[in-house]
Amino acid sequence: MFKLPEQAILFEESHFNAKIRQCPNCSLKWFQIFTEFLNSKGDNQTFVFIPITDDDDVSIRQCKSESALISCISSIAKLRRYLVMHYPGEEASRVAWTSSDLHIGYHD
Repeated sequence: MFKLPEQAILFEESHFNAKIRQCPNCSLKWFQIFTEFLNSKGDNQTFVFIPITDDDDVSIRQCKSESALISCISSIAKLRRYLVMHYPGEEASRVAWTSSDLHIGYHD
């Protein structure tokens, strides 16, 4: 898992969180979102890491609701590639860079 220091915790729940992280070496900022859904097959976890600019950081921090945050970050994600790490319980995990529309998974 990425060991990037947290710069801001925007939302933090047991099965959903959104954070801004920053690389201590190059100063690149990342928006990270985590979702988890528990079912009979185990924990279905997804981590998304989107590189962001300082202007993106300001816009993201102004979001006061989960829906506003998802709308904002979805617009940003359309502009660049981002990393998706999906761990679907008993199935094989998937890790890939993508530029497709951002999908925030269902969470408890």
